[in-house]
Amino acid sequence: MTFQTTWIRHLAWLAVALAGSAQAEALASGFIPAPGRADIAFDSANQVLYISGGAEVRRFDFASKSFLAPLALGGTTMGMDISADGKRLAVANATRGANENFVDIVTLKSGKTKRVSFPLAFYEGGTHAVAYDADGKLLVTSRFEGSGWTPLRRHDSATGLSEELGQLSAAAMVSPSPNHRYVAVAEGNISSGPYGRYTTGDASYQSSQTTNWFLFDIAIAPNGSQMAVPTYSGTFIDDAKKTFPKVGTYAGQTPIGGAYAPAGDVVYFPFAQSNFVAEYDRKTMTERRRFTVPGQFDWVGNGAFSEGRTKVSSDGRLLFVTLDDGVFYQELAAAK
Repeated sequence: MTFQTTWIRHLAWLAVALAGSAQAEALASGFIPAPGRADIAFDSANQVLYISGGAEVRRFDFASKSFLAPLALGGTTMGMDISADGKRLAVANATRGANENFVDIVTLKSGKTKRVSFPLAFYEGGTHAVAYDADGKLLVTSRFEGSGWTPLRRHDSATGLSEELGQLSAAAMVSPSPNHRYVAVAEGNISSGPYGRYTTGDASYQSSQTTNWFLFDIAIAPNGSQMAVPTYSGTFIDDAKKTFPKVGTYAGQTPIGGAYAPAGDVVYFPFAQSNFVAEYDRKTMTERRRFTVPGQFDWVGNGAFSEGRTKVSSDGRLLFVTLDDGVFYQELAAAK
């Protein structure tokens, strides 16, 4: 798809969006072209969206509605997360060195970057996904050059020390709850589909549940009591108090990602074979409303960072979701 075609398509979508309901008119939405994007992370304090993919991390400033100078990190930037205190951005990288893999830690106030390296385990590739816990310690997953297991590492920026908490089938996704107290873990490239929940301060980790489907993404509620686990068969809802049916249809319209809001008991799902993101009440798992996106979500083939990567800003005001050539954003509450 050419850049010109992309803009024509999104201008057409904008015309339709502007003709929508009064509610849609009151809440702004838009599209940020970013070919080759991987993950997204939003700095609520400074209103800057970080977009990984390729050797640079792009930065889109919501105040000026324009791109800032990118962060040139090299390699192939992948999963990202911003610490609970909003001070640091961690960036995984699929490229490795001869004897180590690494993540980059960006101090958001200064823009300074520090590279943290880890000695390579057996047949280990580059890093894949990252998530900060509530204590500011960073969980890191990585890739395996073939099919196998890699360490789940935890890095402490305060001491500079790293430790291994367990072994995961690579490449595993780690997604923090909105308050970062919990981190959901979905192991990749294994048909049993293991997943589980890490709690801040845990001394070790082992996945505790299985879906019997390949996994690629996962989301967890603020209190850690519910996880949403997308699969080709539908999205499993793991709830501590209630049993829910899967969300979505096998081999049809089914979520390919998910994100819980920091408040309001809602979760957001982009559906494959559709042009919408659905907002669900997580207590009843019923749909509340839909947001139309400028394109169609496709099935991701059990691979992370393809499209449908979903995030909600820490202040709960903005929803972000990746499309094949950029990032859609939707205002969930009007700016005060």
